[in-house]
Amino acid sequence: LIDVDTGSWIRDPHTMNRGIGTGSDSYYEYIWKYYVLTGNIHFLYMWQQLDKSITKHNRIDTIVSNPIQNEGKEGTRMKYYLDCDIETGFYRRNWVDAFQTFYPQLLVSSGRLMEAIETWRFHYLILKRYNFFVPEIFNLRTMSSHNAAWPLRPEFIEATYYLYRATRDQFYKKVAQKNDSSDREIQ
Repeated sequence: LIDVDTGSWIRDPHTMNRGIGTGSDSYYEYIWKYYVLTGNIHFLYMWQQLDKSITKHNRIDTIVSNPIQNEGKEGTRMKYYLDCDIETGFYRRNWVDAFQTFYPQLLVSSGRLMEAIETWRFHYLILKRYNFFVPEIFNLRTMSSHNAAWPLRPEFIEATYYLYRATRDQFYKKVAQKNDSSDREIQ
């Protein structure tokens, strides 16, 4: 966080961690989508620098070894992202949040389909666990939700749409229909 009057970093423990979720997600979307819309090469450069940092500092690559968690498919690759301290680079949180589910759509539209699928799959398994209700926060240490409320977030369904458009795989359409059923339950 930067003080707009002084241009200095605000050194508050709550503002010193960054990732792809709450507090940052819209910024990444604006940068990439503005480049796509206008072709302004400066925004492509900004996206490339952000993406390089996110990949280096926030991304965790994992292979699922628990067949129960992964619907019987051992060895499936997944990616997820944790917030890290902007000064030290150390991970600051052991949880992911609902706003992170937007990220696969940026990966798809920037040409990284396999990475998008691996990232989307991670969030899909969390949502499946909660009958497609998006947890606001999912704690990776305890494997539990701190708030399984459904605030009608569009991020996951938008990422699902991008994956369906890129692959035409009917699986994504079925997931969207399950998500639609959850929406109707709340209304």
